[in-house]
Amino acid sequence: MASITDSLTRVGDLSVPFAPVSVAGLGDAELLASQGRIAEVRRRLDAVAATLAGEIAHRSRRELGHAGLAQSEGVRTAEELIAKVSGTSTREARTLVKAAELLPVERPLVPDAAPVPRWQRLIGDAVAAATISAEAAELIRTRLTVAEGVDEDALATAVERLLAEAAGLTIEQLAIRAGRVRDELDLAGVAAREQELRAKRFLRVTPQLDGMTRVTGLLDPESAAIVVPILDAATSPRRGGPRFVAPDAIERAEDIMRDERSTEQLTLDTLVDLVRAGAQVDPNRLLGDRKPAVRILVTKTDLDTRVGAAFFEGQTETVSIDTAERFICSTGAIPI
Repeated sequence: MASITDSLTRVGDLSVPFAPVSVAGLGDAELLASQGRIAEVRRRLDAVAATLAGEIAHRSRRELGHAGLAQSEGVRTAEELIAKVSGTSTREARTLVKAAELLPVERPLVPDAAPVPRWQRLIGDAVAAATISAEAAELIRTRLTVAEGVDEDALATAVERLLAEAAGLTIEQLAIRAGRVRDELDLAGVAAREQELRAKRFLRVTPQLDGMTRVTGLLDPESAAIVVPILDAATSPRRGGPRFVAPDAIERAEDIMRDERSTEQLTLDTLVDLVRAGAQVDPNRLLGDRKPAVRILVTKTDLDTRVGAAFFEGQTETVSIDTAERFICSTGAIPI
């Protein structure tokens, strides 16, 4: 079998057949180092792929009409063409095109094209240098696209800080960190972003041909703060880690561990039981008047000045001071 080094050396040579890689004999340090090196190679390929995607998008721009590359190949958009050629999703193709907009690519100037802001050029430079992936670049760009009026230098400084931290973060951690930085830059926009997320919430129930029913949806932070902890509590013994439980709770935890249902099935059954119980609280009301126990965290300074942000416990997105005040008026507050 080929070694990791041989595979990485030959990865760009399409004339060489793929050979299985032998990794069982690698030490822990070499195994992790190899994984890191492969990630760097993928980022470098990302940069090349984004450059190509950007050129495909340029040659498929709307004003070219049927003479554009995408339409001449029988598809509507550059993203569809890239997905078709690459065998990927249009979402992945769109990520590459968006990353390409940040890259320092030389081509004839497009009339009326807006210059790329400095903070976005910094992201593009990081993609070109293979320090972040195209996915991470798009995440930072969208998270830091804040309300007009935020100082350009402050944005650039924030991007530099995020890029320095990105190497040690997962994509999920980077999303949270970028959200924090965005809120620091644009506290006034917290309420608008909260409402934007709330407007995206939905629940769709779709009967399937086999007799099952598919449930899909999105929870905004406030809804998730109510629903997720309840479902977590019902399945917590399945999720491992240290647990400190009262003696009378040990039996219940052991029962859950022995339960033949999968964790996903247990989660669904818990939700169904809650809906059934809630519907029986009062025949004249769906769920009764009792409010669920939800914790919202906010500093006294932000409450007093009414400038700042709050968090639902267990949620990563900020919510407005108005929302915090609404919950405090409803359930009271405990100073810490």
